[in-house]
Amino acid sequence: VGGNSSAVSVKYSISPGGSATSGGDYTSVSGTLNWAAGDLSSKSFTVPIFNDSLDEFNETILFGLSNPTGGATLGAQKTATLTIADDDPLPTVSISDANVVEGNSDSTAANFTISLSAASGKIVNVSYKTAQDSATSGVDYAFINGNTVTFSPGQTSKTVTVNVVGDTSPEPDEIFFVNLFNPTESTLAKSQGTCTIINDDGALPAGTLEFSSGAYSVNENGAQATITVKRNGGSNGAVS
Repeated sequence: VGGNSSAVSVKYSISPGGSATSGGDYTSVSGTLNWAAGDLSSKSFTVPIFNDSLDEFNETILFGLSNPTGGATLGAQKTATLTIADDDPLPTVSISDANVVEGNSDSTAANFTISLSAASGKIVNVSYKTAQDSATSGVDYAFINGNTVTFSPGQTSKTVTVNVVGDTSPEPDEIFFVNLFNPTESTLAKSQGTCTIINDDGALPAGTLEFSSGAYSVNENGAQATITVKRNGGSNGAVS
């Protein structure tokens, strides 16, 4: 710009300070652009950009011009920024199911795996809380409300633990849930994990069957006699 009476040249290179990584996001370039006397055309150079599947923030490459020759000088626009726009989808987050034998005392860990469908270049957070079903919160397992798991860039798996309370009471297997909510830089896929607490104290009693009385009476003119059989001491399962 501003003259073309002699041949000129200028060096271009990548400057430090950009967020993109040479060799990972692009191929570093440098060189010299040349103009012959009388040449007012624009010159260009190319920067190879690598495509990847990593969800990440937009990244930048900084460029600078230096060492003009042939009497040319650098203009005000001697630096430039290239923004690499990310085009990858957010990863999804899921939670596994868990089975645990309750034990007779203290507590046993029920471990759930929370996983990302793909590594992310961002920090990913997701919150979780328990929800009761046939198992009772605070009695059969520890209540959790609003804990958060954090994935650093590159991490894809985390384990969360819910303590199951042991007892010696015969009972059926019981169920509670761990639900995911409030994901950041991700979306929910399988948002509910089911824990089955396996009873280890024997089955509930099926009960005993017997006549309700040892003696019944009815008048001979009665249409029918009703004899009653009762079930005592337990009601687990169907019996006959």
